[in-house]
Amino acid sequence: MPGTGANLFLQRRHAPSWLDSIQAKVGFSLLLLVFLTIPAFLLMVQNRYLLWYYLIYPISASLGLYLLSRGKQYIASLIIVLSVYGVVVWLFSLIGFTPVAHLKWWIIALLPWVMFNEKQQVGLWFTSALPVAFSFVAPFLQSGGSVLLPAEQDFIRQILRISVALGAFICIYFLRQHYYASERLRVQENEFYSNTLNAIPLPIIIKDGITLDYVFFNQAAQLTYDLNPKVKNNNTTTFSESCATTVSRLDQEVLRSITYHIEPDENLVHQTGLHWHFRTYRIPLELTSSGRRLLVTISEDLRALNLVMRKAQENKEMIGQVFHLLSPLFFHFALGIEKVTIATPAEWLKPWQGLELEIISYLEYHLPRHPIGTDDRAAPHRFPLAGRTFDLYYGALPQSGDIFGLVIPVRDNS
Repeated sequence: MPGTGANLFLQRRHAPSWLDSIQAKVGFSLLLLVFLTIPAFLLMVQNRYLLWYYLIYPISASLGLYLLSRGKQYIASLIIVLSVYGVVVWLFSLIGFTPVAHLKWWIIALLPWVMFNEKQQVGLWFTSALPVAFSFVAPFLQSGGSVLLPAEQDFIRQILRISVALGAFICIYFLRQHYYASERLRVQENEFYSNTLNAIPLPIIIKDGITLDYVFFNQAAQLTYDLNPKVKNNNTTTFSESCATTVSRLDQEVLRSITYHIEPDENLVHQTGLHWHFRTYRIPLELTSSGRRLLVTISEDLRALNLVMRKAQENKEMIGQVFHLLSPLFFHFALGIEKVTIATPAEWLKPWQGLELEIISYLEYHLPRHPIGTDDRAAPHRFPLAGRTFDLYYGALPQSGDIFGLVIPVRDNS
């Protein structure tokens, strides 16, 4: 459907939810993963320390999710990551650290890359370095003996293998989902802005702040300047040599001034020799994310604008002459207060020679005594006043019942 991308984009911008974040999804998945293994451990491992730890981890992970819902994303991610690290270290300690491969510790180091964003570099690198550094220390931490039976140790080892694999799969899966969601949102956002700019009938060009290459132009600019979207476009490829030099000089001056500029009458010459007279708006722009500088140019065709203004002036003069010949008196009769207001412009009242006050008095007397329905057509009525004859046309509005009409003097053809 047209506009669906824009609607989703705007809706997403106005209604963000912490549950949609990748940190919340991974946190809930890891918490669920631990809960699912609890019954098996309670059956096969009779170890009160393990039981105590599994009573602590759900609370700490739930605390992290709660802080995440309150907007404290940094401390929440830190708690969740350290809680997962604690579970893994404890389970590895039950079977001894020697048989644990370095790769398993390095896989665990993927978790911080999901939980921390690019602005939280300290937490990201610190928590990522912990399991990597510990992988080199773990072989020297041989325990004196495990409290578990060989069968229980083997069960713990299998559970660890499955848990690490599932944890890595969860991280990769949600990273992939987050990437595709961000990519879809970016495409929708680009489509929204592109469609908006293309809908504007004025030529709009966005130029690179260094090379002045055209990085974007709307359809109006493409049609006006005959731009080819498949090749690189700039001032030199669009305008004549002297015109391109002048345009580039103005562009550079605006970029150096860091303020917008309006060129009231810019004479542009295309390479084909076609001339334009444009009012050009130059707006320098700096992207916050990358610091890239751009220049936005918007052009108005002065010839078309002057033509419209000239036609409007001619129409106004023509209408004025027509009304001067007819000399109509427009009026509005407010039903609630039974007052007549003259709507005819003052310059068109001269032919009435001061009769408007007598006309108003007559209308305020006549209209309440001859009401019409809101569905009736304008009722013609002829009346004499001050030695002259006038035709009265009026009708009522359906909503308010107010009456609008006009009075025209009857001219003597003799």
